[in-house]
Amino acid sequence: MDSKSKIKISSRSFEMGEIEEIQQVKSISGDETLSVTVDGNFMKEALKAIKKEEVSLGLGGSMRPILLRPIGDESHIQLISPVRSPVGKVRVSRPHSERFL
Repeated sequence: MDSKSKIKISSRSFEMGEIEEIQQVKSISGDETLSVTVDGNFMKEALKAIKKEEVSLGLGGSMRPILLRPIGDESHIQLISPVRSPVGKVRVSRPHSERFL
């Protein structure tokens, strides 16, 4: 796996503070940098509903919906709309020098 195949996920809330994690991904395409803010509860529920180990995460822009699809099952799609306020939300972003899906 290419060392550039990473995505940074961070979360910030008044109650829990801030957390940041870097995840490996299988493939990446698109813009060099992108930051999308979504409600963390919506992301968690979408991933629970998919019930698969691997998902495809489609990012079309900072204010465009995120599409989640289970790998190998195109009949199931979860759509998450972004939000404008990063406080209490989950941010999915790409480090500046890396390319992501």
